[in-house]
Amino acid sequence: MTTSARALSLMLHHTFRMLCAFAMVLAINDSAIAQDTLSVRGTTVSLVPPKGFEPTGDFAGFVNNDIKGTIAVTELPKEAFGEMSTLFSDVDKVNAKFSNGGIRANTLEWLKINTGESIPLIHGTQTTLDGHFDKWMAVYGGNKTSLVTLQVLEPNSLDPLVVKAVFASVKTGVVASQEEQLSRLPFELKVVEPFRFIGTPAGLGALLTVGPNDLNSGNLQPILMVVHQAGPVAPDSLEKMAETQLRITSSFRAAQIRSTRPIKFAGAEGILLEGTVTLDGSVKQFSQRFSIGKDGLFLRLVVMGSEAQMQELRDVVEQIASSVALKS
Repeated sequence: MTTSARALSLMLHHTFRMLCAFAMVLAINDSAIAQDTLSVRGTTVSLVPPKGFEPTGDFAGFVNNDIKGTIAVTELPKEAFGEMSTLFSDVDKVNAKFSNGGIRANTLEWLKINTGESIPLIHGTQTTLDGHFDKWMAVYGGNKTSLVTLQVLEPNSLDPLVVKAVFASVKTGVVASQEEQLSRLPFELKVVEPFRFIGTPAGLGALLTVGPNDLNSGNLQPILMVVHQAGPVAPDSLEKMAETQLRITSSFRAAQIRSTRPIKFAGAEGILLEGTVTLDGSVKQFSQRFSIGKDGLFLRLVVMGSEAQMQELRDVVEQIASSVALKS
């Protein structure tokens, strides 16, 4: 699973559950830690990354290619903090939630951060198609609920004191405007009413809904998300790749695909999958538009709602889909 997909796999429990359930030994000395606090694009988070970690345009965070390390930030609505804080305060709950993504939490430590608060810091591992990673995770409150993950491909590693200094440096601030958040995405997108903009989780895509709640408890509101992500481009058909990406998303593993047809999406040949999925005992309809951009990355637009909601919003969804285009 790619960095983008790992970040997406942690995005949500309710509102974002449709995405994906979608994150060298250094001597410990003064040069191991950068001196500047850097903002994480598209998020409310700023932090002090270790030396060698640079901002990346692929997701919201930083990357160190020498040690195959990443720091990624995923943000949920403010209202999710209580649930996420409870989840990340219990190793067993973390393992139950994320074990399907290859994550294994081993320890939990309450870390005092620079603001004076204490946060639960999870340390464990994650095994993906890319290899075995040493992984750290923590959740922060504020105007958003911010999940920060740091991982390094083994046998590389960072000194635990360096890692803890990173998590201790995290601060959260104000939420950027809708225009600013959308401007940072690698694609154009027009938000058409009655859909409204919620945010750009992990800097990878845009999340929209219809209704008053940002946190879609009970999956009562329709959800639409556009995601630009990396993934394995196999010699399979577009249809096969589209279905593979759909089923990587945990909530869609048992989805019933009712129809498949070729379309144009974001200026490229694409595939439209439509079908049903059962969530919390309720049958929902979904559609996924899928194409591969000139940059070789996947572009997906997924929308889900009740049968009545999907019928009512069909024309609006088409308008939104027609507006999606990769920026040059």
